[in-house]
Amino acid sequence: MADWATIAGHLVNLVKRTNTDIVGVLKTDSQVLEIVQQTFQTMMKNRESDGKQKLQVTCFAEEMPVQRAGLATVVCRLRPCGFYHANLEPLQVVPHHSAILPQYTARTIHSDHVNMTKFASREDNGYKQVSSELRRWAKGLKPST
Repeated sequence: MADWATIAGHLVNLVKRTNTDIVGVLKTDSQVLEIVQQTFQTMMKNRESDGKQKLQVTCFAEEMPVQRAGLATVVCRLRPCGFYHANLEPLQVVPHHSAILPQYTARTIHSDHVNMTKFASREDNGYKQVSSELRRWAKGLKPST
């Protein structure tokens, strides 16, 4: 997951200084990411055992790869020699398996990562999905004491 992010960070460094080490924690085998995920799960369980209202979580994932101006986004891969080469291929920024938490509701939005929260209108399918989840959450709220 973080390979593209590390490379993108290196590319952005050409224009603006970015800390590419930060995106390293997003890698699938990252110990830091594992600790963050475990801490989140523990926090969620502790809330319930402490009698607090359960937090609702819904994961939304992009269905489409990022496209630019009718051409596929340039995806750079770091070669062992240390030089970048570019392939024209679509880029799914966050793969589905990284965008969801298996124990929670998961939905996909038929859009790319850049546009998945830019709804044209209330009739947009993505808007309908997100607003439907928010209404579902609101119905489940208990009055605070």
